[in-house]
Amino acid sequence: MAGAHRPPRRPLLAALGRSTVRHRWWYLVTWSVLVVAAFVTALGLGPGPGLFDRLTSGAIEAPGDALVVRDVTSADADGPTLIGSVTGADLQDPELVGAVAAFAEDAGEVDGVAGVEAPVLHPRWPAAPEALVAVRDQDPAGGAFLLTVELEPEVTFPQARDVLAGLETAYAESLAERTEAVDWGGVPLLVDDITDQIQVDLQRGEGIALPISLVVMVVVFGGVLAALMPVLGAVASIGGGLAILLGFSYLIDLDATVVNIVTVMGLALCIDYGLLLVSRFREELDAVAPGVTHRDLSAEQVEAAVVGALTTAGRTVLFSGLIVGIALSGLVLFEAPIMRAIGAAGVAVVVVALLVALTLVPALAATWARRLGHRRGAGAVTDDGVFSRLAWAVQRRPVVTVVASTAVLLALAWPALGLRLTSSGTDLLPPGADQRVFFEQLEEDYPLVAAPDVVVLAQAPADEVEAWAETAAAVDGVLSVDPPQDLGPWPEDVPLAAGADATRPSCASGCGSRRVLSASPPGRSSTP
Repeated sequence: MAGAHRPPRRPLLAALGRSTVRHRWWYLVTWSVLVVAAFVTALGLGPGPGLFDRLTSGAIEAPGDALVVRDVTSADADGPTLIGSVTGADLQDPELVGAVAAFAEDAGEVDGVAGVEAPVLHPRWPAAPEALVAVRDQDPAGGAFLLTVELEPEVTFPQARDVLAGLETAYAESLAERTEAVDWGGVPLLVDDITDQIQVDLQRGEGIALPISLVVMVVVFGGVLAALMPVLGAVASIGGGLAILLGFSYLIDLDATVVNIVTVMGLALCIDYGLLLVSRFREELDAVAPGVTHRDLSAEQVEAAVVGALTTAGRTVLFSGLIVGIALSGLVLFEAPIMRAIGAAGVAVVVVALLVALTLVPALAATWARRLGHRRGAGAVTDDGVFSRLAWAVQRRPVVTVVASTAVLLALAWPALGLRLTSSGTDLLPPGADQRVFFEQLEEDYPLVAAPDVVVLAQAPADEVEAWAETAAAVDGVLSVDPPQDLGPWPEDVPLAAGADATRPSCASGCGSRRVLSASPPGRSSTP
């Protein structure tokens, strides 16, 4: 009807605030169920695999020639490999060969084992130089050698632990009497240990960070309940972020380090957002109920305070979360898997932190409103507090404040000068960890088994590659160059390296074959 008055539109955040007050128990119960389900699912306490079962830990990679070389040289590789370092053996004892052969036969019957290699099983043992590579110091008198167990391609890294149990049984039955001990290692066990270590670090880190955060906020708010709300929000955010990451793990590969991003960002964002909302809520209580003690607050006053907090501080939280989420989502477009994983982790925790801040925290504030106020009434609050005095001091001495703050920040950042970054490998484990010790000992006892530092892939005739290898061996800083190895025709499913002939030549001289040679500078490492 013409001239009819149209009621003003209610802001979305105001409507959400009223909903969290009037249906607060529904929000609290729903969040409680979701958080418990998220932790149960993400930690693998339910029927399916958990997040830590699906994480990987490998070298940071990006599309380029290095990735092409890796794909080409591993195109013929089968499943993962476990390595047994045997000590206390008499390699000159003829009966040891029979014992190792018996182990190989028993191990072959273990589910997931594709084959077993040992230097004493080589047809030309002990005269074959290639067999002595797997003998400590290449000397049979050293009494130590390696067992290489190749697994089936379908065996996953977490399943390698089950295979290892069968190998240990086979060793006890076949080889234990003729050797002193065997230590098992390999990339599957290393990755499994890294993910386990990150899970332990997560529990330890949050066990330290959350109580400290709670104590600091108790001092800031002057009460336990007000300080507890941001911490509860952080716990909910971390649980939800881990559950979302589990979903992402079915779409993209996730490095184990992304879990730290979820915990750090979840803790920081929820405490930041929660601190802002709770502080604003208490200010709104002062405004809508001046002089009213906390126990005498009415339902209408509580609702008005929650609505006021969400329409002001909630708007700040919403825009902050959206900006952070949009910025992090750009990382998902990167081709490097580690960057996509970081982007996915960041977006996941930001989304959950936003939902927690805009629904769970207001519902908690409405529930505990009569225990968050001031016993002497809102009018008893003054601006003469610790932070007010700090603000006045900063304004009176700005130069001194800047110099002192800069000095403190530089002192806190000083340890970063000795920071040593690592992307993967045994350095992700603490000193003394089983797999770290294994690979360090492997490098010391079996230097020729160490992974080369530089791998050169050539698509050229054999004589040209051999001539180039001789030239490369004379380059300063090169310790050794392995003889070129012919890997056969170029795989059809692997693209050619940048600048290579896209016609995939196939001529009589062998110019279409893959030939790989490895160069190692001094001090090379066997770390995978």
